[in-house]
Amino acid sequence: MKKRSFVMSVILVLSSLFLFTIAFAQETYRTRISAGYLYFDDELDYELNDYGISASVFFSPVDPKDHLRAEASFLERIGGVSVFGSLSDFETGNGYEGDGFFYGVSTTLMKPKLPFMLAAKYAKQEDEYDKPIDSERSIDYLGLSMGYFVSDTLLLDVSFTRSKEDREMKIVLIDNYSFVLNSTIEYDAYGISAKYVNEKSGHGGFNIEGGVKIIEKEKGVSIDNYDYRYRYDDGTNLIFGAHGDYYFNQDISIGGTAQINTGDNKDDEGAILGANAMYFITPRISMGCSYTKFFADNDEGKDEDVIKAMASIRF
Repeated sequence: MKKRSFVMSVILVLSSLFLFTIAFAQETYRTRISAGYLYFDDELDYELNDYGISASVFFSPVDPKDHLRAEASFLERIGGVSVFGSLSDFETGNGYEGDGFFYGVSTTLMKPKLPFMLAAKYAKQEDEYDKPIDSERSIDYLGLSMGYFVSDTLLLDVSFTRSKEDREMKIVLIDNYSFVLNSTIEYDAYGISAKYVNEKSGHGGFNIEGGVKIIEKEKGVSIDNYDYRYRYDDGTNLIFGAHGDYYFNQDISIGGTAQINTGDNKDDEGAILGANAMYFITPRISMGCSYTKFFADNDEGKDEDVIKAMASIRF
């Protein structure tokens, strides 16, 4: 019922905004609202459905008339602030079920006449297992980045992200004896990346992004909050990634993603391949979809599939 009400609300909002857009057909916009769906599963039959919505407000009007529409705010160096949230439900292969709530805020600061970019993001994920165990999980995420425009269409960027996952599970044994198992996973990531956009005459072009990221992972467990605590599965992984989009014109693009993860944490080692597409139905309304596949390198990891679909409207 909760998800059905959420979906109906999103449809109502987007329908209203669609009529608003038809009535006021100018291309310049300052607000973007998006709704999306994500499906995830892995080879152990863990399945997740996620229904999300986001709203972005730009600090000055964005005019995509002479740009690739998907890259207009980047090419004009217009920053903004975004809020986002989603509801999810999941089920594991051994019958565990639960639901989650994700929310956050992000901002990007840049101006047309300045070569600098600053960005920050905070997000939180809260999950709860409904049956057959009593378990909760929360993840806090903080990201910071700083960039420099080497040219009008080339941005170099350095970033730092930190996330912390806390999980609490109540385990009941024979004679109703129980104890609480707490686990924590902490990630620190340091990255350097570049983004380059090339616009061709006739409004075609391409976008290329790539970078390297170092991720440090630390995992630990405690029982009933005793001082006794041990850590294991610590280590560092290196990620090489690249993404590209080809724009046939202002409105239609296809793209691909490739990533390699290697290092101490064997369950994270592997490669990602993906494809995506976007289409602007009108100058203000777009639809997009993507598919990515993770190929685990060894038995400690597991193959994963992610499918995404999103619609956005601007005004």
